[in-house]
Amino acid sequence: MSRVIKAVDENNNKIDIRSTGTKLNIRASELETKLDTLATKLDVLETTLTEIAPRQATSSIYTADNLPDQTVSTVIDTDDYRYMTIMGAQTSADLSLEVHYSINNTNWYKIRSKEITFASQGGGSWCDQLLEHMPRYVRFFNNSGSTITSLHLHYQLSN
Repeated sequence: MSRVIKAVDENNNKIDIRSTGTKLNIRASELETKLDTLATKLDVLETTLTEIAPRQATSSIYTADNLPDQTVSTVIDTDDYRYMTIMGAQTSADLSLEVHYSINNTNWYKIRSKEITFASQGGGSWCDQLLEHMPRYVRFFNNSGSTITSLHLHYQLSN
């Protein structure tokens, strides 16, 4: 049968642990130092894990605003996120938005396969779309021929 005895020697501040004939002597100050070192290593590990944890950012581009024809939206800096989920609503007749990409916020390219389309449902006109692996900058362009009225446009970036 294994037997453990723990004792603190107040004169020299030692901790004795005995089990099946094995004796371990550690000064309390040494034990405290080792625990502090372990705590520091755990803090570093926690920081590292936080850095690789999923990131998300959400924002609104328009909230019940009108977007006239031939007008671009605010530029969105995707800041190395991989995915953008776009959700929106409008009171116009299902007018669509072009998606434009840029790597330098200067030269813009229309991405035809990523057009934001709205569909009537339940008394409104709604959209939702996922953009994957976008370049650094994204914007939306109204090239529908009419003003998009009461536009609500929100996005979420994630990695």
